[in-house]
Amino acid sequence: MAQKQVAVGVYWEHHAWQQARSAYLVDLDLDPASPDVFGQWLTRVVIRYAAMTPTGRTRKLSTLRTPPKDGRPGVSRMMPLPEVTLELVDSAIVDDRVTAGRVVSRSEFIRQAALVAADASRTRLGRELPPPPARLPYRPPRRPSSGAANAHSTDERAARGR
Repeated sequence: MAQKQVAVGVYWEHHAWQQARSAYLVDLDLDPASPDVFGQWLTRVVIRYAAMTPTGRTRKLSTLRTPPKDGRPGVSRMMPLPEVTLELVDSAIVDDRVTAGRVVSRSEFIRQAALVAADASRTRLGRELPPPPARLPYRPPRRPSSGAANAHSTDERAARGR
C-alpha cells in the first residue's frame, strides 16, 4: 500500500534550490542507492537529517558554507512528502526546540536537510557541485555501477557472439 503523501510548502533561497537539485543529480552517479526521483531523494535526506540528534543537526549547520545573497529571488515549491516522514520532521523540530533552543518551521527544516545533504554530496564529489539544469529531468539516466557496467559489457559481448 502506498504511503499517504502530504504537500508541504517549502521556500527555497536561490542558492539552496540550486544546491539541492545539483546534489540530487550528483548522488545519482556517486551513490547507487540514491533515489532516481527528486522528491524521493528529498524524502531520503529529510529522514536522515531528522534521525540526527539536535546537537548533531546544530553541528552540521554550523559548518555549512552559505553563499552571500546575490539578489536572485527564491522560489516556493510544494514538496510532497510521506506523512510518516512529516511525523519525523515534527518530532525533530520539537526536539530541537526543547533540547537545543532552536526554533524552525517545517520549510526551514526541509531546506536545512537538503543543504546538509548537498554538503555531503560536495564532499563525496571532491569539488564544488556543478550547476543543475534549468529543469530537472524526470528519472534522469544514472552512471551504472562498476558491477552493472561489467555485466552489461559481458551481455553485449554475448549478444555479439564473442
